[in-house]
Amino acid sequence: MELMKNKMKVTSKRDQYTVVLENIYSQNKVFGEGMSALREHVDRRFDKLDSELEIMKTELALIRHSLITREEFKFLETRVHRLEKVISRR
Repeated sequence: MELMKNKMKVTSKRDQYTVVLENIYSQNKVFGEGMSALREHVDRRFDKLDSELEIMKTELALIRHSLITREEFKFLETRVHRLEKVISRR
């Protein structure tokens, strides 16, 4: 009889541990699925950012191409200054 009680206690404890472990397993599974969905979302966002960054690089290259250098600016400034002198003399 005593042996039967001890065996039932062990079985009962084992069943309780099994329930707890199954609960932990299901929670981890849900967490893993959520992480997978989040990773897919982040990957899509990074892909979008990568394509937008490439567009911005292209536009920046066009802007830089259309800018003048310091030497060109100094040259133009000198020309404007000379023209202003000529106009002021008239």
